[in-house]
Amino acid sequence: MNSKRLALACLLVQMVAHASASWARDVCDDDGFRPVRDGKIRKWSETGEDWIEFRTTREWLLERYGPGRALPQVAAQAARNALFVELDRVKPRPDARAALDIRDMQSVAASCRGNEVFDFKVPWTGLSWTTGQFDPDALMPPVRAFLKQNGVID
Repeated sequence: MNSKRLALACLLVQMVAHASASWARDVCDDDGFRPVRDGKIRKWSETGEDWIEFRTTREWLLERYGPGRALPQVAAQAARNALFVELDRVKPRPDARAALDIRDMQSVAASCRGNEVFDFKVPWTGLSWTTGQFDPDALMPPVRAFLKQNGVID
């Protein structure tokens, strides 16, 4: 590899590492969040693009679902469920069979004040409804109960 390519590769690695480290520090900032089932959520704008962010903690997930589960996967499912509810509030599903399509979601796990935090963010443009099979039984039980309670599903 020539020196120009090596220098460019090193610069790219530093930029990606800095972006990840900076986001990891932001994960500890709780400004603007409101509580939702399985965590908290906030909406914000950056450089003209609207984002939605879901955050939960290891402690919260263990309390809700108990030990013995792969927490990153449980956190990701909780994020998808929270995004489903949020999009349904803003842009109701076109029909009962609509499913959530998520594009460009980013996630990070970090330690904040001794607690592991799982953070997921996605641009609003990355959320849309697709029509097809919607299986409410595939949702986590607390989300299914919440949707039933609010008359979204039967």
